[in-house]
Amino acid sequence: MFSLTPHGNFEKWGVRLFFFIILLYFSVTKISCFDVWWHLATGKWIISHKSIPKADPFSYTFFGKTWIDSMWLFQVIIYFIYELFSFSGLIIFKTFILILSFILLFILVSYLNISFLEMYVLLFIVLFSSSGRFFVRPHIFSFLFLSLFWLFLIKFEKSGNFKYLILICAVFPLWVNLHGSFVVGIILISLFLMEELLLNLNVQVADLIKNRNLNYLFFCLIAVSVLSLLNPYGLKLIKFVLFTHKGEESLRYINEWRSFDVISFVLFFFTKNLFYKLLFWISFALVIFNSVICIKNKRLNFIPWIIWFFALAYLSVKHARFIALFSFGVAPMVAMLLEENRTHLERFSKKCSLFLLILIFAFLFKNFTSPLAFYNFGFGVNNRIYPVDNANFIKSNSLPSNLYNIYGWGGYLIWKLYPEYKVFIDGRTPSLYNDNFYWIYRMADSASEPVWEKLLAKYNIHTVIIKSRKLAEFLIKKYHFNLLNIDDISYVLSRESKIKPLKFWKPLLEGDIVDYAKNNKNKMEEIIKELYGIRANSPHSVKVLVMLGRIYLDAKSQPKEALKLFKEALNLDPYSPDIYFNIGLCYQKLGKSQEAINYYLKSLKYNPRHRKALLALIYKYFDLGDYKRTVKYFKKLTKFYGDLRKADVYYKAGVSYLRLYDYKRSCDYLSRAWWLKYNSPSLYVYLGDCNYALGNYKKAKHFYEKAYKLNPANKFILQRIEKIKKLIGEK
Repeated sequence: MFSLTPHGNFEKWGVRLFFFIILLYFSVTKISCFDVWWHLATGKWIISHKSIPKADPFSYTFFGKTWIDSMWLFQVIIYFIYELFSFSGLIIFKTFILILSFILLFILVSYLNISFLEMYVLLFIVLFSSSGRFFVRPHIFSFLFLSLFWLFLIKFEKSGNFKYLILICAVFPLWVNLHGSFVVGIILISLFLMEELLLNLNVQVADLIKNRNLNYLFFCLIAVSVLSLLNPYGLKLIKFVLFTHKGEESLRYINEWRSFDVISFVLFFFTKNLFYKLLFWISFALVIFNSVICIKNKRLNFIPWIIWFFALAYLSVKHARFIALFSFGVAPMVAMLLEENRTHLERFSKKCSLFLLILIFAFLFKNFTSPLAFYNFGFGVNNRIYPVDNANFIKSNSLPSNLYNIYGWGGYLIWKLYPEYKVFIDGRTPSLYNDNFYWIYRMADSASEPVWEKLLAKYNIHTVIIKSRKLAEFLIKKYHFNLLNIDDISYVLSRESKIKPLKFWKPLLEGDIVDYAKNNKNKMEEIIKELYGIRANSPHSVKVLVMLGRIYLDAKSQPKEALKLFKEALNLDPYSPDIYFNIGLCYQKLGKSQEAINYYLKSLKYNPRHRKALLALIYKYFDLGDYKRTVKYFKKLTKFYGDLRKADVYYKAGVSYLRLYDYKRSCDYLSRAWWLKYNSPSLYVYLGDCNYALGNYKKAKHFYEKAYKLNPANKFILQRIEKIKKLIGEK
């Protein structure tokens, strides 16, 4: 058997520590999902009301409608943790559950007869493919319990010890009340029972009845089926879990419920999904190979694992949210099938594992060398994706209800604004909001006039918090809403409010407030005052600081004031290429060339395609006479953006190539500058120079003569013309 087993315990623990560090890197991330908020709010509601909700308390559109909260226990747990340890406690809790899940998976694959290399390659593949679902959400318990069930069932299968099945029954009620994925546990037990039956097909009925393993598995299946009823909703919960999420129309528009692109299964993109696809094909190949071997040996015990693989594969392809469940579900099966077919697969497994190991290290290298590697790493909340300031603005100013909100922010607004405000919609589609209502929401969000007429009449909406500029402008013009405040991702509008609306709403919505200020200098101070008012209402807003900075830089020509504002914005968003670029412009206007270059380069670090930064570096390095770097960034600019319409950029590139003795390219780019009507005598001089160097004397003479007409005082040009005449025999 092939193995890259380390020579001692120190090396083994080193590999384990390395895996643990990588696991922490993917697990310790800021809260950045939308549903965690209504889970927290529900936990708070359960504790304060000392009951589990049977009807919706959070929306005014579906208030009082039947709601089966299948995750109530998770919600209570995370609210207690939040109360004690805030958001950092939630991240630690999530990380603990994930670590425990991988420890169980590690124990399981260690228990099976696979090599050290195979074990860690498999663990890393599961880690990468499932890490996109490492949120503070109840589905993380499916990873834990699925790994636990696999471990207990494998140990029972090998030892026949009934205590493992008792342990399954003991923990099963917890899974039932934490997440609806408990049905997967029932299916897994059923498949182990089926495998045992298929292995004993030729046994007499009397002997079959006496088969202890078969009896134990059968009674375990009956027990967990009965225990699944130990929930606040009884059979209704089972029906809800099995039949609520059937791929309705609304699911096509919700990211986690969207289908995985089947065509991409044969395409190579170096992302996390690559490892999901690898696990898919490895599992598929092993299932088929095992089936062939079993058929040759006249055994049918391969059928359960065909069912298991294709069931989980279907779920993961049908809805992207099940990719992580697929990973944790099939990884133990892969290890089990590797063990069962060890003699047939040893050589192939060695080569495959080494190839996968190279991919794993390449992926880690790519991740850790990215400038955004630690963007979401750490504790707390990623406030950049939530309407933090505008939620506070609504509450502190007691804006009138009812409140219209976009789908993704519903949960966050429940957490921030309930019970003063109920929401229009939140992330409980389709478990609460039906297909038809989600269609109404989509029409409303796309500014459908007939839909809005009916919404306003039916729900008496007075305040909206949205992200669509188009919808905001529609509501202002058509239904006389007032724009009251903006933050980086949202607009707040209201029909009835004593708060003074924003006067310059149109340029603010359309993003041309800087140009508007430049063209309306008599209103500039008024615009600045309004922006500072927004800044007071939206202290987390980078957008407002940048707008103020650009006005001070471009309209008022006060780079020092602009620099202060941009650096304040940088403290709020240290990963923004635009802010680095703007700081570079400030330093450039202050005459500090090296500082300007440094910030332009930082802009490219976070966005290698930043057009303005590339242009700025071309201009700057050309002015400094650094023609190698001028050419370097010109190449990047043309690589990313193809044909340019800037004559001066082609001119600078042509001159730079001339200085670097690349006369052919110099001629090409200088001629493009000419085609774009670059008007300068020096252009003709340089065209003459590069053609002269290439031996195109007649062309050189032509361009020198054009230059001389524009600048007859230049004796050097006249000397060149005379020299060429002698060379070509002209008088």
